[in-house]
Parts: sequence; structure tokens; C-alpha cells
Amino acid sequence: MPSAEATRSGAIAVLLERLTGRDGYGFEEACELLETNHQVTVPRAELEKIAGRLLSLTRRRFESEE
Repeated sequence: MPSAEATRSGAIAVLLERLTGRDGYGFEEACELLETNHQVTVPRAELEKIAGRLLSLTRRRFESEE
């Protein structure tokens, strides 16, 4: 479920949040996926602004060493 901030920011923010949060991609990888798989043409600078707003909301993942 997308965060309230992602929802307010629009569909691209929701996709970026999903790729970086749930799917575990880094920002650069997520940008590439947005461009190639979703035909997003938003300038990288704008994606960085969106990510900056979402970054503080990203939950940490803790994984077992097993």
C-alpha cells in the first residue's frame, strides 16, 4: 500500500516508492525501470525531488542472517 505522500504526489511517486521500498531497487535502478518498463519521461531531477520526499518515509528491512 503506498504511503500518503506517494499517493498525494501521483502515480510516478507510487511506482518509485514501490520499486525502491517494496522491491528493494536502488534509486538509479528504479529510474531505469521507470523509463524502460513504464515509459516515464520525467526528468531525473524531478525524480530525485520525489525520492527525497519519499526517502524519509521508507521503512528499513531487517532480514535474518539464516
